[in-house]
Amino acid sequence: MLRDYYVSARSAESIARLAYGLRDADGSIDKVNFNVIGFVTRTLPRQLEVMKKGKLLIELYDRAFQQDDPAFVSFNPLTLNSDRQIWADAERGEDYARFIIAHEIGHLTLHDHSAKAFSRDKSDQIKFGDDLQSAEWQANTFAGYFLLPDPVIQKLTQRIDNAAIIGTICQVPEMLSLQRIAEFKKSLQRKNRTFEGAYCSKCRSFSLVQTGTLLKCKTPQCENVFSAV
Repeated sequence: MLRDYYVSARSAESIARLAYGLRDADGSIDKVNFNVIGFVTRTLPRQLEVMKKGKLLIELYDRAFQQDDPAFVSFNPLTLNSDRQIWADAERGEDYARFIIAHEIGHLTLHDHSAKAFSRDKSDQIKFGDDLQSAEWQANTFAGYFLLPDPVIQKLTQRIDNAAIIGTICQVPEMLSLQRIAEFKKSLQRKNRTFEGAYCSKCRSFSLVQTGTLLKCKTPQCENVFSAV
């Protein structure tokens, strides 16, 4: 997208919950090898209808110029538009293309036609990450949590202490891997977060602990209990 847009403010935490919920609905919240195109064609249409956003259309096109948008979202009707080569590269697992498609999934799930464009004057535009009302910041943040959810980072960092290798394994750009692993490690240090055990699919926190033959969630009001055997 060549322009940024004003949208309703969202925190990184609320965006993460949405991203994790979508991966959970896909049954891939802790899967390292995740097919983003498979998600778009298999799971996303159903989730968008559950969110009352309407039927998803997918339109592929060939860019006339390199500076044209590699992908973008349009509304009324709800459509994911993607350059044909970007779509094919994402399906093959190219990290840059996977991020582009994940970014557009963020727009589809977070935004609608009511977004208001910023000025084309760069001095009037919100810089990346500076404002929670930036549609581009929100979509970038979504893509990071969506492609590298905490359960995947937790699984991999237990045996690999190299962000570049983790990025390669998960087919994401190295800078995104560095950023998400740093965020994950920082979150572990926060006293008000419950990342004590395994991932709980019910409340989506790391609060499953083993008691005898049972796994119990320690998050208040969750009450998720099941056999560990």
